[in-house]
Amino acid sequence: KNTNFGIILLGNKGLNLLRLKSYGWPIPPGFIITTEVFRCWKLIDSYRPARQNFRQQVAAQLGKLERSTGKSFGSTQNPLLLSVRSGSSISQPGMMDTLLNVGITEKIACGIAEHTGNHWFAWDSYRRFLQCHGMAYGLERDDFDAIISDFKKKLGISLKKRFTGAQMKKIAMAYKQRVLDAGIRILEDPFEMLILCIQNVFDSWESTKARTYRKIMGISDDWGTAVTVQQMVFGNI
Repeated sequence: KNTNFGIILLGNKGLNLLRLKSYGWPIPPGFIITTEVFRCWKLIDSYRPARQNFRQQVAAQLGKLERSTGKSFGSTQNPLLLSVRSGSSISQPGMMDTLLNVGITEKIACGIAEHTGNHWFAWDSYRRFLQCHGMAYGLERDDFDAIISDFKKKLGISLKKRFTGAQMKKIAMAYKQRVLDAGIRILEDPFEMLILCIQNVFDSWESTKARTYRKIMGISDDWGTAVTVQQMVFGNI
């Protein structure tokens, strides 16, 4: 395939994931929403038939992911959780939104805790999602770091991994309250959450920091971003 054509549509991140996959590396399954969608996003978002078609295509790809992973999106017993990441043809590190553990809710976190027996992992995963979600709507990392630092001081714990599962749940709930206190809605429907996260990534292309970075680096505002939706890999198990 024409590499230049691929990088324009798939972004640098997406194209390199496909390359790694073609070399036989164990790349977690996923799908890429191309920059073509970004360039048509205003139409898709405002024109109901186009919006419905987009949702149907995302649902179809999600079904393929469920079949390939043996997991079910929205399940409390064997949930499929996703990462949703930006990807332009030229990397813009840290400038656009990344959302982790998409598809998790408080109810699903309870299910993960129960079925894995690893309560710390379940609630740390929910905590991470809440932080990504809050930051996509303008909260700062410091807002969340202050919460976990306060718990460390109160409990006399120096490292996050030393919290118990019950303590991590309390931290996650404190994160959730911080997000809600900021007037940010937390969706409980995993599919609606995924659609919103995709929109968040597209919207973050127009964030002040992303626009400033492109101006400094001489990157065109017209290129847009792809969105890579991929099965989560858990570094916190």
